[in-house]
Amino acid sequence: MAGLFVLQRLGESSALSIRALAERTFTDASSVSVIVSRLVRAGLVARERDPLDARRARLVLTRRGRSLLARAPRAGQEALIGALDQMPAATRRRLGRVLGELIGHMGVSARPSRLLFDKE
Repeated sequence: MAGLFVLQRLGESSALSIRALAERTFTDASSVSVIVSRLVRAGLVARERDPLDARRARLVLTRRGRSLLARAPRAGQEALIGALDQMPAATRRRLGRVLGELIGHMGVSARPSRLLFDKE
């Protein structure tokens, strides 16, 4: 679930902006924003004013979000990222080329990616 991955990345810090959370989830801010809105509605994440810049919002886990995170399994994205981090750079580049070729054969158009495994 993409929401779990976002919660786990948000839980690594006391508070993050949408942009910082997008960087940590390796996706674009618009995709993360959609997931965050769902998490806010579910009471797992709260938006707060940044105390250093009142024009900006920051995201924090709620008590309910922290409780859920404490019981949650590791997100699949974390396992994938961990495995990729262990591969030598040359292997990752080769994998990138092969996956690019696969995408070309699939006829998938170039468009912004959603969060990995996002079914939401």
